[in-house]
Amino acid sequence: YGDIKLGPDHAQPDFSYHSWFAMLFSAGMGIGLMFFGVAEPVMHYLSPPVGTPETVAAAKEAMRLTFFHWGLHAWAIYAIVALILAFFSYRHGLPLTLRSALYPIIGDRIYGPVGHAVDIFAVIGTVFGVATSLGYGVL
Repeated sequence: YGDIKLGPDHAQPDFSYHSWFAMLFSAGMGIGLMFFGVAEPVMHYLSPPVGTPETVAAAKEAMRLTFFHWGLHAWAIYAIVALILAFFSYRHGLPLTLRSALYPIIGDRIYGPVGHAVDIFAVIGTVFGVATSLGYGVL
């Protein structure tokens, strides 16, 4: 699967792997890292889920939880969705919407009410997610 192109067979990449990684990483972090980069370890240090607050053990636990929340496994969720969308959009010419990811399951019904419902839920989820991030950012 390492040689599957996301575009037509003759397509060449516009950006290097390093550039793509930098763009995705920067876009993905956004305001979350600006706020939680400091606030989350401090929050876990002052009020750890287990143990005594404000100790060396609490500091270690705080950093462990922060790395857990901001680590590779969290990015894997974004990567899976991005690859599915890119594959069906650029390789199969489907719209760049979440409904396209369901094409193997529901076929041409992605163009009907089921597809519209999927996109509406995606937009609502995105709006609430962005609003939550911005709200946390101004705390």
